[in-house]
Amino acid sequence: MSEAEAALLEARGLNKAFGAVTAASELTLAIGTGARVSLIGTNGAGKTTFVNMVTGYLKPDTGSIWLGGQDITPLSPRAITRLGVSRSFQIPQLALELTALQNMLVAAACAAGSLSFLRPALARDRVETAMALLERFGLADVADQRGEELPGGKRKLLDIAMALTRSPRLLLLDEPTSGVSVDEKFPMMDTIAAALAGGSVAVLFVEHDMEMVSRYSDRVVAFYSGRIIADDTPERALADEQVRRHVTGSRQAGGFAEYVELPERSIFVMPDELSFEHVALIEPSTVGRHMLALGGFARGQTAAVMGAGSIGLMIVQWLRILGASLIICTDVSESNLETARKLGAHVTLNPTKVDVVKEILKLTGDGVDLTLEATGVPAVLEQTVPITRPRGTVVLGGNQPIDKAISLNFIENLMRRELSYVGCFMSYSTPFPGHEWSDTIAALLDGSLDMETMISHRLGLSQTPDIFAKIGAHELAHLKIMLNPEA
Repeated sequence: MSEAEAALLEARGLNKAFGAVTAASELTLAIGTGARVSLIGTNGAGKTTFVNMVTGYLKPDTGSIWLGGQDITPLSPRAITRLGVSRSFQIPQLALELTALQNMLVAAACAAGSLSFLRPALARDRVETAMALLERFGLADVADQRGEELPGGKRKLLDIAMALTRSPRLLLLDEPTSGVSVDEKFPMMDTIAAALAGGSVAVLFVEHDMEMVSRYSDRVVAFYSGRIIADDTPERALADEQVRRHVTGSRQAGGFAEYVELPERSIFVMPDELSFEHVALIEPSTVGRHMLALGGFARGQTAAVMGAGSIGLMIVQWLRILGASLIICTDVSESNLETARKLGAHVTLNPTKVDVVKEILKLTGDGVDLTLEATGVPAVLEQTVPITRPRGTVVLGGNQPIDKAISLNFIENLMRRELSYVGCFMSYSTPFPGHEWSDTIAALLDGSLDMETMISHRLGLSQTPDIFAKIGAHELAHLKIMLNPEA
C-alpha cells in the first residue's frame, strides 16, 4: 500500500495568497501514521502557513486537507483538535503562575471537554495520568514548580506533554528547540524522541537547525516561496541542489566564497559610488526605517528611542531626517548616548543615572507620540507604557527573552491609555523590497544618513577570536565592527 493510500494526513493542491505574496502554491503532501517529518525552509517559505492551514487557523484559497480519510478543510481549529490534531507553539503556552502538574491537569480537563463536581480536575485518575506523562518527559521532579520557575527547555517539554493529554494522532511542533540553550537542545530532543517512541502519533515539526533535522526526523520536506522543493530522507533532502541553494545555503559557512548564486528578485543593485562598508550597514538602517513606517510616524511628532545600539542609532538618524520635533534616546552606555547625540538625538537619558519615565514626562507632559523599543529588555518594555501619550503608538523591535512573562498590570495599563503596539520583524514592506531600501540608498547618496559614525572598529580577520571573547565578557564598547579578511 502506498503512503498516500495509508496516509493519516493529506494535503491536496493547497494554494494560499496574501495579496501579492504567494504563501502556498499547489502543496500536495501525504504523511503516514507514526511518521517523523521535519519541515524546513527560510522565513517566509510557507512552513507556518502550511501548519496553520492543517490546524484550521487559516483556510486555503483552493485545495483540501484530509485527516484519516475525512475532509477537515472547512472545520474550525477546535473541531480539528477534537479529531486528534495537537500543536505546541514556538513560545510555550503555559499558565506561568501554575505548577507543572496544574498545567497538565488544566490541559487534561480541556481535552475532556468539561469539569464537574463528579469528576474535578484533581480526580485521582487525572492526576495519575498527568504524572505519568510528566514522568515520560522527565518532568516528574518539577511537578510542583510553577511554570515561571522552569528553564526554557523544561517549559518546552511541558508544553509538548500538555499537547499529548488528548492522545493525538498528529502532533505539530513549531521550532521545538527555538529559545533553548545549546546545552539543553540535544537532551531535550532526546527526551521528546524517547517519550514518543513506540507510539502511533505522527510528528510534524518545523525546525531551522539542520543537525536536529538530520538526527530526529526520518523524512524532510523543504519549502521555498510557498512550494515544496524536496521531499525525501534527511540525507538526500539536505543534499538536494535546490535545498542547498534556497534553504541550507543561508545557514552554512561560505561568507568568503568567491561568488554566491541568488534568485534575481533577491538582489538589490547598489550604486557604484557607495563603499562596501557603508553598503554593509544598509540592512540595520532599513529595519529602523521600517519601524517608523509601522508606527505611522509623521513630521513634527515626538519620539523616544529605547536603546542606542545599531538599530536604535539608525532610528535616531531617520527621526532626524524625517523631521521629528523631539528625539529622546535612552541607553545604559554613555559612549552610545554620545553617538546618539552626534547623530541627532535632542535628549539622551541613562537609566542607571536618572528615572527615565519621570524625565520623559517632564519633557513631554503626557508622553511621546511614538516609542520605539530596540533593546529586547523586559524592564524597558514595561517603561514603554507610561512614556507614551494616551492613544500613542509603540513599535517593538527588540527580541524579548522567550522565558519571560508579561504582567497583567502591563496589559491593563496599556489598555487604559489605549495604546497601539506594533511588532517589527522585517526590514522591508510589500512588495519586496519596499520603500525602506530605496529610502536608505537615497539618504546615503545625499549624505543625510551617516554610516561612518556607526563604525567603531576596523579589524583584520585574525583578530576576531580575541574581539569576540572581549565582547562576550562585556569588555569592549563597540558599535559596528568591520572585518577585513585581507588585513
